[in-house]
Amino acid sequence: MRVILGGFFAVVLTRLFYGKVAPLYVAGLAVFLVAMSYVTEYFRNKSRKKSLGANYHENTKHKTPVISSSAVDEENLKPKLNTLK
Repeated sequence: MRVILGGFFAVVLTRLFYGKVAPLYVAGLAVFLVAMSYVTEYFRNKSRKKSLGANYHENTKHKTPVISSSAVDEENLKPKLNTLK
């Protein structure tokens, strides 16, 4: 997904600033944009880990839904369904 978006924006930006789509400029800009997306993700995850401290779970890519105690029927210990009535 990042490569596709990086290529698309590289073509648009190259055409916007140079008026033509030169393959060398597009390829270089696409590599730069994709690399910067990975760099920003690294720093975002690093700051998130630092701010959450001991509550940070290393397995953040697989988010498991959490049911709070207010959303559980205490008698049957089953999640309550939010239905429109």
